[in-house]
Amino acid sequence: MIRGIRGNPHGELSPHETLQPEQVAFLIKRPAAGGGRQLPEPPGWLRLLRALFSGVYTVDNMDFVLRDSYMSGHGPQAFDLNRLLHYSFFTAQGLTLHAKGLSALERFVEARDKLFRHLYFHRTVRAIDLALKDLFGPTMNLLFPGNPLEHLDAYRRLTDWSMLADVARGSQPIGTAARQNFIYEPATSQVRPLGPHDLFARLPVSFSLCRLYTQDHAHDADLTTALDRLLQARGDDKTNM
Repeated sequence: MIRGIRGNPHGELSPHETLQPEQVAFLIKRPAAGGGRQLPEPPGWLRLLRALFSGVYTVDNMDFVLRDSYMSGHGPQAFDLNRLLHYSFFTAQGLTLHAKGLSALERFVEARDKLFRHLYFHRTVRAIDLALKDLFGPTMNLLFPGNPLEHLDAYRRLTDWSMLADVARGSQPIGTAARQNFIYEPATSQVRPLGPHDLFARLPVSFSLCRLYTQDHAHDADLTTALDRLLQARGDDKTNM
């Protein structure tokens, strides 16, 4: 069906042009963590293009952070989009951020964090969560194959940020999403992977976010005490979450 498409929003394909389903699927599919069925090596331009859709900062999450910040009243300039774009470019390794742009990336992550705290995790959103509960089970099987009870250590690290950067998953020091982004150091003219230290370690450790849901308030005091003990035992979370 995809190969049979002969038009696009701006015109018609030339007789020698054909859409490649494998390339379309490559852009849609999240980068694999390793293993699985090996597909032919994609063209270089396609690999670079996917970095815009999957990584620490993407065309999608940069768009919704600005839009949701404006629509929710957090402000129209949640982060400096122009500066982040200005210092982003492609190298042989992939989508690369000049070291001078790290501050803009930090502000983007902080803006996204505020939206999660004040908007996406608001109690009203719980109603939507309940409506989507039946759909979330199959989705979790894709994000985290297997029974969480049998992989508690790995499941505990399955957070919004771990999925965003795909860090702290098993024995991978830098996850698949992180391999989509790189840092350019002007002093040494070197390009290296953008790791968790470059981003999360620079953010202040200021809070831990947790929400409990119960059927009634009969055991609020006991639950609060247990939660406080749990958080104290964990110590500071270096990802600021």
